[in-house]
Amino acid sequence: MPVTLVATDDDGGVSLTAIAIQTVVNLPPTLSGAVFSPNPINEGSPTNLSFAIADPGFLDTYTVVIDWGDGSIQTIFNMGPGPNNVGHNYINNIPGNPISNYTISMTATDDDGASSTVLTAVETVLNAPPKVNSLGLTSSTVNENDVATLTGVLIDPGVLDTFTLFINWADGTGQTFLNLSSGPFTYTHRYLNNVIGNPVSNFTIHTTLTDNDGAVDTGSVDRRYRGRRGSGAAYPWRLIDAGVRADFVIRDVRRPRHFGHL
Repeated sequence: MPVTLVATDDDGGVSLTAIAIQTVVNLPPTLSGAVFSPNPINEGSPTNLSFAIADPGFLDTYTVVIDWGDGSIQTIFNMGPGPNNVGHNYINNIPGNPISNYTISMTATDDDGASSTVLTAVETVLNAPPKVNSLGLTSSTVNENDVATLTGVLIDPGVLDTFTLFINWADGTGQTFLNLSSGPFTYTHRYLNNVIGNPVSNFTIHTTLTDNDGAVDTGSVDRRYRGRRGSGAAYPWRLIDAGVRADFVIRDVRRPRHFGHL
């Protein structure tokens, strides 16, 4: 940077012009104080990274590059010196690691091309348990040898998680469904018979949902079943008070019969 000097005395005499050159060297910025808040967090939750940029050239602006450690890289332009904040959402913990430490690395480069040294920080991301939501049956009662339909919704803050769903149909059978994703499900099951001796039988269906990190959620729903009598004839039923008689008719498909009174 040239500096021009001219001297004038009290009689108006002017000196020759002198030129001096001052060299000003740009200094790189400095990054410090990288802190996550909150820390730890559950998968699928936002976090905030705070840090500070310092530079003797206080008029400089900066380009900050952050590698979040989860495969994503963010570039922020025209940041100023002093305290700064950047938000990020970790959508999942590291698969197979319910407690995952993500190490971020960041640099700041000023408008003259000088870069800071790399600054690092660690955010801990916890696996969150899945949940079976809105578990229910499309009909509260079916006849024996009919099909029951179970519906529900699999939800998890970790949108990349996969699930194993086990359904205990409560009649001595169960089913396992693998590699499921979040969202609604519908499964059906045929109940071959009511409980022997109980024309109106209640079954409690149990579900166990496990995500790919081992977190578990359980649920249940009740189902009532009508027994059958006669070949192909539905057994009509109602709940009645003790001492009250109700007539009923069971029709066998081979020949009608009257069974009398309850």
